[in-house]
Amino acid sequence: MRKEHMPTRAEELSIIDLERPVGTGFVAAYALATLGVYITMLTPASISLSLRVAQLAPQDAAGSLATIASIGGVFALIGNPLFGLMSDRCTSRLGRRRPFILGGLVAAVPAVTIMGLAPNLTGVTIAWCGAQLAISAALAATTAVLADRVPVRQRGRMSGLVQIGIYIAILLGTFVVQLVPSAPVPMFLIPALLAVALAAPLIAVLREPVLDRADVPRVPLRSLLKGLWVSPRRHPDFGWAWLSRFFVYMAAYVPTTFQALLAIDRLHIDAAGAARFVFLSALIYTGGVAGGSLVSGLLSDRSGRYKPFVVFAAVVYGIGMLGMAFTTTSTFLLVGSLIAGIGMGTYASVDLALITRVLPHRGSEDAKDLGLFQVAIALANSVVPAMGPVLLAIGGSGANFAALFCTAGLLAVAGALLALPIRKIR
Repeated sequence: MRKEHMPTRAEELSIIDLERPVGTGFVAAYALATLGVYITMLTPASISLSLRVAQLAPQDAAGSLATIASIGGVFALIGNPLFGLMSDRCTSRLGRRRPFILGGLVAAVPAVTIMGLAPNLTGVTIAWCGAQLAISAALAATTAVLADRVPVRQRGRMSGLVQIGIYIAILLGTFVVQLVPSAPVPMFLIPALLAVALAAPLIAVLREPVLDRADVPRVPLRSLLKGLWVSPRRHPDFGWAWLSRFFVYMAAYVPTTFQALLAIDRLHIDAAGAARFVFLSALIYTGGVAGGSLVSGLLSDRSGRYKPFVVFAAVVYGIGMLGMAFTTTSTFLLVGSLIAGIGMGTYASVDLALITRVLPHRGSEDAKDLGLFQVAIALANSVVPAMGPVLLAIGGSGANFAALFCTAGLLAVAGALLALPIRKIR
C-alpha cells in the first residue's frame, strides 16, 4: 500500500496562511518586489541590450541581438526550475524564498554592470548569461510567494497587479535608458540597483516558516534533476497551460524585442530618438495594461472564470499587432501599442491565477513547478529574437516588420486556443 504523504510543518503553516486574505501592506510589498525583479530582467531585454549591441555592432544589430538573447534565454531556461527546486528545499533561517530573492537581485548587479563595460559582444553575451541566472533565482522565489501566501479568491487581482508591474518595469527601465542612451554602464546599473531597493520591503515583511532539515530527505542528484520534469501526459492541464503561456509570451516579446529597431526603421530616427519613442510607447502600453488588468482581474475573481478573458485578450492584442504591422506613422504605432496593452492587460489579470490552479505538487514543489512556467517565458524570450530576423527577411527588400508583427497576433490567438482544453478552470 502506498504510504500517504504527511504534510511537513512548513506545508501546514502555508495551508493556514492560504486561509487568510493578505492585507494591503503585503500586497504593496509583493508588488514592489516583483516590479524590481522585472526591471532587472526586462530593461536589457526591451531597450538597453539593443542599444548596446547597436553601439558595438551597428552593421548587424538585429542578428547580433538575436544571438545574444537566444543564448541568454537558454540560461534562464535552466535557471528558473533549478533555482525553484533549490528554493523549495531551502532550510535557511530566513525561509525558503527570501535568500533567493535578495541573493539573486544582488548578484545581478555586477553581471549587468559588466554588460556596460564589456568591449565586445562576447563579453556582453557572457555577462548576460550570468545575469539571467541571477534573475532566474529571484524570479522563481518571488513567483512562488504568490502560491505560498495568496488565497485563490485574491489571485486574479494579485495577478493583475503583478503583470502591471511588468509593464511599469519596462516603463521605468526605458525612462532611465532614455536619460542616458549613450552611457552604457548607467543604463544597465541604475535599474539593477533600483530593483534591490524595491525588493527590500518584501524581504522585511515576508514571514516564512523555516523548513526543518528532517523534512528535506536526501535525494540523489539524478532523481532531483529528473524531478524538474512534469509529465504533460500525467498532468494535461499543466501541459496545456504551459503551451498557452509560451505562445502568448512569444506574441508579447515581439514588440518588446523589436520595437526599438522598428522605430529606427519606420520613423528614420537615431538611437536617442528611438529610446524616447520606446519610452512613450511603453507609457501608453502600460496605461492600456493597467486598465485592462484591473477591470478584468476584478471580474475574473468575481466570476471565477478565466477562459473568456484569455480569448478576449488574444483578439484585442492581435488587433493591436495588426495596427503596428502596417502603419508608418508614430501616431498609429502608439495607437497600436495602446490596443495591444489593453489585450495584454486582460490576459495578465488571469495569467498567474490560472497557472497556480494547475500546479501538480501543491505546497511541496511550488517554486519548481512555477519555475517551469517561467521556462515558457524564458524560451519565448529565446525563440523570438531568433525567429525575428527570419521573418524580417521575408521578401528580401528591407526589414519586413509587417510579417513579424502579424505573426505576433497569430501567436496570441494560438495561445488562447491552447487554454481551452484546461479542465481545472472555466
